[in-house]
Amino acid sequence: MSFECEMLPAEPFSEWMRALVDRYGSAEAAHRCQLNDRQVRRNASGEPTTVGFGFVDRVLTCEGSTFIWELYPQFAPSEDGQPTHAWCKACKEEVPALGDQCGWCDGPLSAVEAVA
Repeated sequence: MSFECEMLPAEPFSEWMRALVDRYGSAEAAHRCQLNDRQVRRNASGEPTTVGFGFVDRVLTCEGSTFIWELYPQFAPSEDGQPTHAWCKACKEEVPALGDQCGWCDGPLSAVEAVA
């Protein structure tokens, strides 16, 4: 699974969007995020229960003040040099790596299969 298509719980993003609207107003928040006002209002309202990784990443990149792992810690870069994601044979997908284990099924991962 590509993380670009991964669906995330919307609440952390909605909280971030509400704080942005509180700080700058809806129109300025929309401008900073390169969204329209309707998209800002909808995401700040918490209406969607999930939101796409690609959408969140694009909005945060456009706005520029927050890294995605500040809202979703599972995407934080590894401090120990270990890969943060790897291919899991059991899940048959790219998964978060927790040390040498799959973050989804706890199965073993091989360093050779590390993807980044």
